[in-house]
Amino acid sequence: MHEVDLWTFLAGRKELLSLDTHLWWWKALNMAEGAKKWRLLRLMLTDPLCPPHVVKPQQWRSMLKNCARRVGPDDVEGHAFVVYVAKRLGTRNELTPAQLEALVTAYSLTNDHASAIATFRQLHKLNLSSKQPPTQATVTAYESARKSFVHLGYDAEANQIDAILTLQHHVVPKT
Repeated sequence: MHEVDLWTFLAGRKELLSLDTHLWWWKALNMAEGAKKWRLLRLMLTDPLCPPHVVKPQQWRSMLKNCARRVGPDDVEGHAFVVYVAKRLGTRNELTPAQLEALVTAYSLTNDHASAIATFRQLHKLNLSSKQPPTQATVTAYESARKSFVHLGYDAEANQIDAILTLQHHVVPKT
């Protein structure tokens, strides 16, 4: 029995087994690896003992930031979890550029291209008003947004992003 099955089996029996919820969550999470870890995290957060009002907005923002840093570039399950946390958070208005960059990439990799474009527009406005130099995460977010524009048939916008990426590659060398 793997970790997600174990959690599903025991989640409804925690009170009967006198399991301390928080301790149980993190012990089970430490056992999980890869995609199982992200699915287990989602199960833990959808647990009836963890309603949205228990986790404060600042904790959701912190979770979004920390999870976005840990997700690999091709980890679709991890990006799906980032999207899940963002949806539980609700508004994108208070997110930092780094969190918005992670969301653009996550939405694009989970094929929610409309949300990727909407988030990208918000990110691009912040980047235009900021004097911060682009980072590799910024370039990745712009590449993800370009894929979403192409997927939805917005070729002119995708070409504009190509021009922006050309300029950014002069500032941020490809790794």
